[in-house]
Formats: sequence, structure tokens, C-alpha cells
Amino acid sequence: MALPETLVAKLSSSPVGSLVNQRINPAIGTTGTQVPFLTFTVTNIESSFTLDGAASSLEKTTVQFDVWGTKHAQVTQILATLRSTLSGWRDGKQVKWCVWNTQGIEASEDSEHYMGTSEFVVWYDRNQRIRVTSGIESGETFGVPTYSEQPYSQRWWWLF
Repeated sequence: MALPETLVAKLSSSPVGSLVNQRINPAIGTTGTQVPFLTFTVTNIESSFTLDGAASSLEKTTVQFDVWGTKHAQVTQILATLRSTLSGWRDGKQVKWCVWNTQGIEASEDSEHYMGTSEFVVWYDRNQRIRVTSGIESGETFGVPTYSEQPYSQRWWWLF
């Protein structure tokens, strides 16, 4: 699953989903959207590299969440719940770590709503890995493990 779908699934099944009546969108809210609602945008993606210089599938992704509500206290409560839901979150699959970064609340100039913004840094593995714990017998359709030399005298095992 891509990061936006992972975030929607996580937040929809958390107290945040209840507070915003499941109005969680990976896009910008439109005029007329019933409040409260939460939107989010990926604002930055930094690729990481392994020690030998090869590109890693791990990405440091900055995500900005915008919460809209009718009262300051409502927006504050949703932001606090968002922070407690995502801070330190790991899903055991692709989300390796999630850290809260910043937060702010202000009144909207052209409506009677309040908007709160919170930013998180998510370490996300764009490759979904699976773990097989049983059911495979030695040599079964996967071939025989082979060994090859890599530069710098490192040894790698390859499964074909």
C-alpha cells in the first residue's frame, strides 16, 4: 500500500476517524466540505542510501495535516488525538517510524472556522515485504540459495 492509503486506513480506524466523522482525505478540502475534516499532503520526500551508496527503499517523508473545525477547542482536540495516534507509530510492515514535528492553529480569515496544522516525519519503506514463517520446504520452487562475492569483500546470499 502507498503511504496515503496507509495513513487513511490508520486514521480511519483510530479515534481521529471518529472525531472527524471519517472525513479524512489525502488532498485539499473543498469549499462546502462539512466540518470537522482532516486533509493531508506529502510536502517532502528524501531518499536514503545504504552505506555502500546504493539507493534504499526507505524514504523520509514529511506529511502536513490540516484540520478544520468550527471551534478552537475542537481543532485542538483533533490535533492532540492525531499526535497521540501517530507519534511513535510503526505498523510492522512499511511504516518504520513516525515522529511529530510542529503544530499551529489559527482562525480562517474568510470563514468562521478554525484551521490547525500539524506536521509529521514518517520513515516509510516503499517496498512491501512479506515474512514467510511456514509452508515452504527446502528447494521448493525458489531454487537453491547461491553465494556471490561483492566489492569490498562483502558476502551476500541471493535466493533465486
